[in-house]
Amino acid sequence: MATFLDYKLNDDGDYAIENADFVIIQDIDVVKQQVETNLKLSKKDWFLNFDEGITFFDNQNGLLGSKSLTTFNEAELQIAILSTDGIDTINDFSYELTNNSLTVNIIANTIFGQVELNTVINI
Repeated sequence: MATFLDYKLNDDGDYAIENADFVIIQDIDVVKQQVETNLKLSKKDWFLNFDEGITFFDNQNGLLGSKSLTTFNEAELQIAILSTDGIDTINDFSYELTNNSLTVNIIANTIFGQVELNTVINI
């Protein structure tokens, strides 16, 4: 089985540093962090691929200003989760959209076992 390694990100999205050194995470923690990163990536934000990310700001399909998620939005969120390296299947998926945030709760099977993730996305 492969080993996943990555730098840990803190709550602000910056590299976590402890004892004057970067914190390294591995395996299931890498998958969890990458799912969060994928869910927080807004379409057109990544200069190498403007099509990558979630449609937060779009007059027709965007989440911003919506009272509820559409089927398109749900599918987009699930694709972001399933396209994460190490994710096999989504067992449970729920969300709550408020005026300025989206909370996504998932239980998924990964190559390292089952993971539960609750992510708050400020939009």
